[in-house]
Amino acid sequence: MRGWIPGGGAAATTYYNEGITASMEQWGLTAADAAAYIAQPKVALNATSLATALPQIILQKWIALFTQGYDAWSEWRRTGYPNLTPALNAVTSPIQIPRRILYPQNEQSFNNANLQAAITSLGSDALESKMWIDRP
Repeated sequence: MRGWIPGGGAAATTYYNEGITASMEQWGLTAADAAAYIAQPKVALNATSLATALPQIILQKWIALFTQGYDAWSEWRRTGYPNLTPALNAVTSPIQIPRRILYPQNEQSFNNANLQAAITSLGSDALESKMWIDRP
């Protein structure tokens, strides 16, 4: 969709559809199941609008990563898609989806100087602190 491959929107649509189909077939669904899913108006790739297509592509990648939680979480952190909301009983303050994993206690015990430098770079050692990948 960004013009990095030959074929423009038509090629992007082909790859998008093939990716969804391969993901669904991996879990035992058929090509017909995938075609029915792709035919839904909210799923069919809008290859005429980059602003619409990129969130669609990222959402389908996020769905395909459902058994790979850290990868799906990293995709969300990297892109901001899909638009997720925190769990009702979230323990973060303010209530939000964590952006990072806290440093383990053994870092404080055995690598405190570097740990403090990393925390200073991040701004804090909190679940909501953005990492380098999350920053513009």
